[in-house]
Amino acid sequence: LRASAERGYPEACNLLGYRYFNTDPDSMLLWIERAATAPSPSPKAFNNLGWLLSTGAGGVQRDMKKAMYWYERGAEAGVPTAMTSLAELLLDNPEITPDSLRARELLTLAAAKGFNPAGEKLYLLLRPEIDALPPDSALALGIKYFDQRVFAVSAPLFMQAATAEIPHAVALLGNSYAQGWGVPYDFSHAMHLFWHAALLGDPSAR
Repeated sequence: LRASAERGYPEACNLLGYRYFNTDPDSMLLWIERAATAPSPSPKAFNNLGWLLSTGAGGVQRDMKKAMYWYERGAEAGVPTAMTSLAELLLDNPEITPDSLRARELLTLAAAKGFNPAGEKLYLLLRPEIDALPPDSALALGIKYFDQRVFAVSAPLFMQAATAEIPHAVALLGNSYAQGWGVPYDFSHAMHLFWHAALLGDPSAR
C-alpha cells in the first residue's frame, strides 16, 4: 500500500492515510490530502477530508469552511456519503447558512445512488409534509420517488395510500416487500398484498 501511495496512486494514498487514524494524525492528514489534491484525485478522499475537518476525528483540528469545501467537491464528484454529510450541515449546523431545499436535493441524489442512510434522512425531513397528504397525493408522490429509486421514501408513501384501499398503492407496496425496497424483504406479505390488490382490481397485481 505504501509503495503504491509513494508512487502517487490516489486511492492508495487515501487508504494509507486511514491506516494512521489511531496512531499518527499528521501522517493521516498528509496522505488523505495527497489523495484529494492529486492530478486525478480520489473522490472518496474529498469526503474523508470533509468528515475529518467537520468532526475533528483523529485529532484533526476542526475547520468548517474547509470541511464544506471538501464536501462540496465530493458531492460534485457524485460521492453519496459526501452528499449526505453536506446535506446534514445545511440542515443543522450553527456555523453554516441553512439551505433545506439544497439539502433535499442532495439527499435525493444520494438515496438514488443506493445510499440508504440518505433516504432515511430524507424521509424524516419530509415526514411532516407526507403525513398531511391525502391518499391520492401520497400515491403520486410515492411513484415519483419510486421512479427515482428513493425507496426509503416511496415505501412509506405507498403504505399511507394503501390504508385507503387504493388498488395500485397496495400493489406497489407488495412490490416493495417482494424486492426489499424501502422495507424488509417479506415474500409472504408481498403475496398477500398482491392478492389483495388483485381482488381490488389492479391489473399489475393480477
